Amino acid sequence: MPRRKVALERIENRSAMQVTFSKRRKGLFKKAEELSIMCGAQVLVIVFSAASKLTHYANPSVNEILERWRTHLGTNQAPENPYVDLTTKEEIKRLRKEVDERDLIISERDLTIRQLKGENLDNLSIEQLIALSELTQIGFNRQKEKERELYEKTIDELQHPSHHLSNSNCEDALHKEREHYEMKIVELQHTKNLIEEIGRQKHETRVENVVYDQESMLSKLIVTPNSNCENALHDLCLKL
Repeated sequence: MPRRKVALERIENRSAMQVTFSKRRKGLFKKAEELSIMCGAQVLVIVFSAASKLTHYANPSVNEILERWRTHLGTNQAPENPYVDLTTKEEIKRLRKEVDERDLIISERDLTIRQLKGENLDNLSIEQLIALSELTQIGFNRQKEKERELYEKTIDELQHPSHHLSNSNCEDALHKEREHYEMKIVELQHTKNLIEEIGRQKHETRVENVVYDQESMLSKLIVTPNSNCENALHDLCLKL
């Protein structure tokens, strides 16, 4: 009588599954042993059952075969994909550039903040001082606007005693907030005055330099021979 073909699918009956597992495992280990003895192969078979029970067959031993496997794996790594390596390098390069750009932006913002506080102003040109003064004026106007809004808020809060804060607590909170804005306004005004003073000094220095250049050029006209007078006058006009 021919053998019935067994369907290759998971056995749902637990008892039948255990019987089949035991029989097939023995058959697998027997085939592994035959392969090892007849062909001189080193064989390791590791099996975990559905219940996570471990069984194995090894010839010559588990440790020896695993060590040989690790050695073989270390000396036979697949070659690196040059495209993947190039892509990774390009991505790293892009990220580094992005980080550098962000660091530069942060550094410039920090410098602007310090300058708005009246620091590091000596090395700025008159044009830069004018631009910074305008920026300070914008901040000054903004703080004044916030102070005005706070004043309106104070009036509104005082007219609504049913607010979740008591009148006393409300007044204290608003007073602290008002002090904060007033302090900011004083700081900005101080910075603005400092910027204008430095700008005035730089402007006076520039005027003094121009006057000195003009006087120097006139002295050259006095001692310069007639043949070179036209060139000296031309240089003086350029200075003016």
